[in-house]
Amino acid sequence: MDDKVYRLELANGKMTELYVDGVKIPAADWDKYSDAIAAIREQIRKNKIQAARNEEQAKLNAIQEKKNEEQAVRNEEQARLNELQVKKNQVQEERNEEQVKLNQVQAARNKEQAKKNQLQAEKKPRSGRRK
Repeated sequence: MDDKVYRLELANGKMTELYVDGVKIPAADWDKYSDAIAAIREQIRKNKIQAARNEEQAKLNAIQEKKNEEQAVRNEEQARLNELQVKKNQVQEERNEEQVKLNQVQAARNKEQAKKNQLQAEKKPRSGRRK
């Protein structure tokens, strides 16, 4: 501050020593540096507040990191399940395609059988008619 290096020594918040540019200032002369001392004390107060905020944020960050790790595990498990489902879907798709083919074959047989039934019905004499 002011191109000078200040060092305050504090005990229980009370200043016990003051150094300016490495020179110890007698307690009787501290009032000459009252503006600098006040500014330093204010900065110390702000630093303590910021340190408390940083500590709280670090706790929150640790909690979030734990949650992120847990989510990553869940995501990995879901990805594994998704891969399994993709494989199951592929197998089911193959089965469905095979079933379509079987259904087409059966439809052709049914059509052929219907023709045979029609021909058979036409060949049978109609009973129950009286002359």
